[in-house]
Amino acid sequence: SDRIFSSPKMRLLGWACICLLVPVFAGAPIPKHYDGYRMGSAAAPVQVDVFVDPQCPDSAQVWPVMRQLADASTTMVAHLLPLPYHRSSFLASQAALGVDRVRPGQFFPMMDYLFKSQNQWSDTATASMAYPEVLELFAGFAGKMGVPHDDFIGQMNNSTTNWDTRVSWKFAVSHGCFGTPTFWVNGVPCDDCSDEWSLADWRKFLANL
Repeated sequence: SDRIFSSPKMRLLGWACICLLVPVFAGAPIPKHYDGYRMGSAAAPVQVDVFVDPQCPDSAQVWPVMRQLADASTTMVAHLLPLPYHRSSFLASQAALGVDRVRPGQFFPMMDYLFKSQNQWSDTATASMAYPEVLELFAGFAGKMGVPHDDFIGQMNNSTTNWDTRVSWKFAVSHGCFGTPTFWVNGVPCDDCSDEWSLADWRKFLANL
């Protein structure tokens, strides 16, 4: 599990580490707009923010539930937090942004595919692959979203797309997120929320706010 700080002692240790890094992240860049990709009604009274890593199995587990959670009463905002010990996670995160920039509205379908195909681009699967080979693998995924090969490679070589992916990571870390998935409800970190919850569990929890 990537939620290694689930126990009280480990969470305390995690927060201590974050406090030590505060001077580093105090200068995190201000995003051009509120970070993340939104599903559900913008007028919904409840907002659930979920921070995910495309290569994280726990993020993959919770992703379908988060997709279903978004409706007229709940807005779901997905944020990218590529963890440093997942070798291809940052590349996958930039790929999701790049696909959406070539074909707006394809962020969520691309994330769906990345999660479903994790075994194809895991650290084990790509252990003997060079960077250009991994890039071509993601180009194939992007092609399934209707993104031409050259347009996708252009996005992966685009300094703005790369920078915006970094800004998303910095946004998450500067807000105290250090594992995936992490949940916020109406702007407040939700320690009680679990990646093992079903849609019914989430509905019950939100109904009792």
